[in-house]
Amino acid sequence: MANGLISARYSSRAVYPGERVRMILLGVLAASGGFVFIEPAPYDVLAILMLLGLLVTGLRFPTEIRIHVLLLALFIASNAVSAALSIQPLDTIRSLSIRIYLPLTWLLVVCLIVTDPKRMLSAMWIGYLVADVISVIWGMLEYWGFINVDWLEGGRVKIYPLGAGMRAHGAFKD
Repeated sequence: MANGLISARYSSRAVYPGERVRMILLGVLAASGGFVFIEPAPYDVLAILMLLGLLVTGLRFPTEIRIHVLLLALFIASNAVSAALSIQPLDTIRSLSIRIYLPLTWLLVVCLIVTDPKRMLSAMWIGYLVADVISVIWGMLEYWGFINVDWLEGGRVKIYPLGAGMRAHGAFKD
């Protein structure tokens, strides 16, 4: 691409240790997306911790996304102002936190991907693949009646005899 987002120079250079840690974190973040049995989900907590940790340790906003960062800052600021001017500002805190959290998560992922698209996307897709395999196996075991994880009643695992069956939902509270 002409704008430098994806370039041949990224694929030929060596991976420095900090970048390897970022790749692993991005893969773990993607893999944790398959586990949504509580709110906030492990993905949400990990994303916030990653963003804070990586900002402290030198996560940069690449020049390719500076306009996007400015627009996100305006979006977040306007949402904060509208929430403050709300008739019931305490009731808007949950939706405001979601409207702030989601763009920041996007910003985290984009900042990581832009640094080395080929490697970071590979790490992310491996994480998604791990989440998918675990979710499918978990769902199959539930459907066939081998396990029933009742997250709404304290998270106790109940083992049922073969063929008892139930609706498969994996590690997703719905």
